[in-house]
Amino acid sequence: MGRGRDHRTPQTDLIPHREKLKILALDVTSANSITMAVEAAGPIDALVNNAGVGMLNVLEGAEMLKIRDLFETNVFGAMAMTKAVLPHMRIRRSGVIVNVSSSVTIKPLPALSVYSASKAALNAFT
Repeated sequence: MGRGRDHRTPQTDLIPHREKLKILALDVTSANSITMAVEAAGPIDALVNNAGVGMLNVLEGAEMLKIRDLFETNVFGAMAMTKAVLPHMRIRRSGVIVNVSSSVTIKPLPALSVYSASKAALNAFT
């Protein structure tokens, strides 16, 4: 993942094998990873932007680099994925995109201001 985060390795043994199901590695903070995954997937009928990271910290205790990393995944990752699949969906005139947000945008919780802001931004984008 970007800026020192651990890479995610797909766990193919968690879901029963299906001929029409492809499980691919993807880092939504990497343009190269997005391109490779979209190309390997072939036509995409549905995109669920569910990648996300959390942060439990008061604002003054949060490092700006960590805040940027959180937005990179929670907001910009969803935007990048949408941008990657939308042209093909428009050409086919078919497809659905789902962005997974959080209830913290409705009822704020203490020490979640950065995470809440990222999910609010995702809501506005949606």
